Amino acid sequence: MVPLQAAGSLAGKSVAFSGRGECHQSGDASIYGVPAAMYHASFSGGTSGLERVNLTLWQPKAGGPMQMTFAADAGRTHFEIGTVKGGRLTGSGTGRVDRQGAGGALVVQGQTASGAAVQLTVTCSRFTAPEDNG
Repeated sequence: MVPLQAAGSLAGKSVAFSGRGECHQSGDASIYGVPAAMYHASFSGGTSGLERVNLTLWQPKAGGPMQMTFAADAGRTHFEIGTVKGGRLTGSGTGRVDRQGAGGALVVQGQTASGAAVQLTVTCSRFTAPEDNG
């Protein structure tokens, strides 16, 4: 667990979180058999309108757009975007990683399948290596 912050808006409502969570990075990952760099941030237990976030950004090594899986709970509303080829596609959006020293910011913009706007930045104080899950 590392210190992280999140800020942005979900369906037009401002949300924020400051606390501890997971921040992982690997330059040697893969998703559905496609080699990719992976960045991941997640946390739960927030009390400022943003209770849970699970965000993973994938940059295929062969090039092409950044792909993502994003899920968040704010109040009684669940937000989800999935753009990973081979996975469950839902909503649409773009993601990027802004590296800053040992950490960085994961930025997502898009909309859910129901049209709810998502704009969120999760800033990780540092990235750690993910657990190897085979």
